[in-house]
Amino acid sequence: MKILALSGIIPEHICDVDRFFAYAGDKKINHYCGYVADYICQVEQDDRYDGAVYPKSCDSCRVISSYLRSDDKFSYQFPSISGNDENAWDFLACVLKDYKSALENFYEIEISVADVENRIEIINKRAKELEKIYENLENISYFEYMTMIHQVLSLPLEEQVGAISSFEINDISQKDNSVFIVGSTLSQLNILQQIEDLGLNIVGDSLPESGRLISKEPVTLSDDVYKSIAKSMLSGKKSPSENDFHQMLELDMEEITSKKVVGVIFLTQKYCEPYNFYKSVYKKKLDELCIKYIEIEQKDTVEDIRADVVLETFAEMIVRN
Repeated sequence: MKILALSGIIPEHICDVDRFFAYAGDKKINHYCGYVADYICQVEQDDRYDGAVYPKSCDSCRVISSYLRSDDKFSYQFPSISGNDENAWDFLACVLKDYKSALENFYEIEISVADVENRIEIINKRAKELEKIYENLENISYFEYMTMIHQVLSLPLEEQVGAISSFEINDISQKDNSVFIVGSTLSQLNILQQIEDLGLNIVGDSLPESGRLISKEPVTLSDDVYKSIAKSMLSGKKSPSENDFHQMLELDMEEITSKKVVGVIFLTQKYCEPYNFYKSVYKKKLDELCIKYIEIEQKDTVEDIRADVVLETFAEMIVRN
């Protein structure tokens, strides 16, 4: 069983999934969202994967199931759930149980409550280890931190906590000019090296594989383990596709002001409509706080992002102040 998952909305509490970051293989479909198009192509063409799990969170994601309809590979689509109350928890708990049953039926396996509880314990430990590093971001290389996270998340869950503990991230001397990263899953890390080389210090983010992952409340076991997972999944920082702009802005602005951030960098996929809506309200809030803002878009998951001139101008504005 080797399943490729799209977005951080997909749970890891039931079974291992590989997070999708980028795909450089043949591109056989035209799709206005390069991130989703690349995901579909990898599931179709990469024989290492026998399954796919993905959300129904935007116009692009909604059509994935029609592309991946096949008897040869497992395919499961999570509904988009907004809110964080009893009704939302109950609904998501039902979806999680259905997901587990679908896995069991397709792969002819049994996933016990004990298996799920063991995975919960590991996920809770992983969050604690990552949070320790995240709280010290202002003193370390963010590029090295994100490289570590991408490497760790590609491992089986049972190996991840040990892998985090074994990584050594170098301290940095540049601790001024604090900036914050906002965006979807970061498929190309070279842009982070460019940002640091310009003298900017990345001190926080709301990325699915970092700030959002760490912000989730730990799963507290109860009589209904799936409802407990649901509560955790719907806590913390969210994606724009989860339809809670107020909560997202509140949590980000709280972190941005507490860390004395002077600039925000939006790193998103081109044509991503949830982020296009979100950017307008986000920028309005930053303008009120007199915090500088820059937007960099990527057309697909393998485009080599070169934004030297734009970033240099942005860095000069920050350093000059």
